Amino acid sequence: MVAGFDLPGYGEYTFRPEGGPVLPRARVRLIGLPVALFCAAEQHTNDLLREIALMAAARADQEGAGLFSDLLAAADTYAHRPADVRHRIAESVAVAQRQGWDTVSVDFDADTTAADGATAWEELLQRFDRMSREERLLTLPANAELAAYRAWYVRELVEQVRTGREPVAWTRARSDALAGAAS
Repeated sequence: MVAGFDLPGYGEYTFRPEGGPVLPRARVRLIGLPVALFCAAEQHTNDLLREIALMAAARADQEGAGLFSDLLAAADTYAHRPADVRHRIAESVAVAQRQGWDTVSVDFDADTTAADGATAWEELLQRFDRMSREERLLTLPANAELAAYRAWYVRELVEQVRTGREPVAWTRARSDALAGAAS
């Protein structure tokens, strides 16, 4: 069980009774999160995970089967580590969809464990994208906009948690990322 509390002047902390460290929590704000792109990222991730699971099961007794089993185990670890963060974002996106909004801003609390998990998850997704480009997977790699969105999400979470940096809106990050890709 995890319990949270505030220390005046020191911010919010999470207490981990199982003997782990007390980790400071930071308020993270994702400004202008694109609803359709979040849904596309979730769908792409689900497609990749389904394919990795099928490959692990199909190759269980073949040489090289360990790669897909290891990837599936890593995906299971990192997909669920920042689960409270992903759940909060998904809730906000669901509300935005019901309201017909194209974007939504989301505020949530996160600690370095969530930041580490998001970083590891993005590295794993990038590995899946490389495997797709190498035609080792049937699922297509993330397109430029989806890759830019994932990078923005991870950068916002990590930098706001680790440095307290002010948030950068998706629209600004998108234009910067796509301008950099075009040059």
